[in-house]
Amino acid sequence: MVRSTAWVFVAVTVGFGASACKRKAAPAPTAAAGGHAEQHDDRVAPMTAAYEAKEGATQCESAYNALVALDEASVKAGMPPPWEKLPTKAVFEETCSRLSADQQYCFVPKHQADHKKCDLVLRQLDTDPWGIELRKLLKPPPGSPAGGGVVPKPSSS
Repeated sequence: MVRSTAWVFVAVTVGFGASACKRKAAPAPTAAAGGHAEQHDDRVAPMTAAYEAKEGATQCESAYNALVALDEASVKAGMPPPWEKLPTKAVFEETCSRLSADQQYCFVPKHQADHKKCDLVLRQLDTDPWGIELRKLLKPPPGSPAGGGVVPKPSSS
């Protein structure tokens, strides 16, 4: 089971949940249709796509592949992407490459899910100048729920 507290992309889930609520209601679950679980497949698909994205030659390329997979899967599921505009690969990788090796490693969803160290490392993005720049690149669209976006917002404490 993926620990949501370790997954930087978890903030996106809030946005996907809110988007799903705005869409037309799904029909009532039936045993033949697989019940409740099938109704949630479309909301989970973007996160699954990000987790299963193709590995790149670098951690930053792997992270970008995850963002593209998440973007494409969210559109396919009828949900808006969690950012205003996905940056180009070159712009993202240039900014990402300036993060520490641990931050780059932990920005890849499958690493976030599998490693406890990423909880602490990803919190460093709140104060790291390049983490702040990365957050700006992946800013949530106007009107998105609080906590939306891909990079965690600075903590208030």
